[in-house]
Amino acid sequence: MYHQWVYFRPRAYWHEWLNWPTIFAHTGFFRPDEQWQTRFGELFGQIVDAGQGAGRYSELLAINLLEQLLLRRMEAINESLYPPLDNRVRDALPVH
Repeated sequence: MYHQWVYFRPRAYWHEWLNWPTIFAHTGFFRPDEQWQTRFGELFGQIVDAGQGAGRYSELLAINLLEQLLLRRMEAINESLYPPLDNRVRDALPVH
């Protein structure tokens, strides 16, 4: 496994998505579970390709893909913290 990095200027509404464990100098770290590694690897590749593109919308596409990566990370973290419940268990829980 190797490290993948992306440098960017965050948009204001990304604040929640960027709440990562800090290693050093405001650098975040995330290691996806095996089930997510292929997906994140593909997204990083697409971000690099779009960011190096010369097309009119290359930068916007790269930002869009980065947003997708950040949201997928939030989804992966949420799944690991709150695994899906069987419908029978969910139905038996009291509603708050």
